[in-house]
Amino acid sequence: MYGDVFVTGASRVSEETLRHETKHANRYAWFGGGAGFPIAYYNQKNISGGGACNRFEQQAGLRDGGYTPPTGYQCNVNVGKYDP
Repeated sequence: MYGDVFVTGASRVSEETLRHETKHANRYAWFGGGAGFPIAYYNQKNISGGGACNRFEQQAGLRDGGYTPPTGYQCNVNVGKYDP
C-alpha cells in the first residue's frame, strides 16, 4: 500500500482484501501521508510480533486481510481488542 495505490501480483483481488487495504489507505491519510504511517506500521510490527498481532492489521480487519485472529500468547505484547 502506497497512499491510495494497492500493489499486488494477484490477477484478481477480493472485495474483502480491497476493504482491508482501503482501511490502510484511510489510516495513511489520517497520518498525513508521507512517512508517518509506514514508520508507525513498522514500529508496531516490531513491538507486537507482526501479522495478526499488529494493531494496524487488527484495525483494518484481520479476516478481510487473510489473517487468523491471535489467541493466547502469540503476540509479543497485549495488543488489546481487535476487529476480526
